Amino acid sequence: MAATIASTKITKDEKAAESEPSATANRPWPPAWLTMPKAAKELAPYLKEKFESLGDHPMVGEVKVVGMMGSLALTPDKTTRAKFAADVGTVGFMVRERCFANNLIMRHVGDRMVISPPLVITKAEIDTLIVRARKALDEGYENVKAAGLFKAMS
Repeated sequence: MAATIASTKITKDEKAAESEPSATANRPWPPAWLTMPKAAKELAPYLKEKFESLGDHPMVGEVKVVGMMGSLALTPDKTTRAKFAADVGTVGFMVRERCFANNLIMRHVGDRMVISPPLVITKAEIDTLIVRARKALDEGYENVKAAGLFKAMS
């Protein structure tokens, strides 16, 4: 909701600037929203370092981070990165549910967990994201094992 309101305000400001140059004369330039990519660019290496630390989890076979996006490939066998014997996406869905339960929005694409945090995220919020992701992975791991799904496709 807040993003929609901010986006609408930006659009209105841009239209006002086009029609009445004096309408934005007392506002700072450049507006804060134009500097977000720079802030995100500075935080991307920090996010990469922290997100890659999740690679030591027993259910994570691969970690990929590009810019401010990251993914975790879930697997029952870290060595071979085998697929789960369960239907594709079953384990990812179970982990996603634990993410939501821990106040973390992380989506699953099959059995790969994907993050794309807001470009205005702070270091402290990245730290919180990692703590919650690890907790969700731990809980998901326990649930997957309890359901008898922690086995590789044969």
